[in-house]
Amino acid sequence: MMGDWQYVDPKGSKAEARLWESDQGYFCEERNILTDIEKVLRITRAFWESGSYDHLDEIGLFRNLSG
Repeated sequence: MMGDWQYVDPKGSKAEARLWESDQGYFCEERNILTDIEKVLRITRAFWESGSYDHLDEIGLFRNLSG
């Protein structure tokens, strides 16, 4: 379940990308896929330390989809 937050690379493409194939599969925009392992680890650590998406927004990694 996706919640109100997602990764967005402002320089990324809005082209549709398939992440996996199954009965329904999952599609997103290419700009929502993070392939930089160092950035993945920084995001993971920031969430682990805070337990909140709010702190991720402060470092500009995510955007709030709810408003």
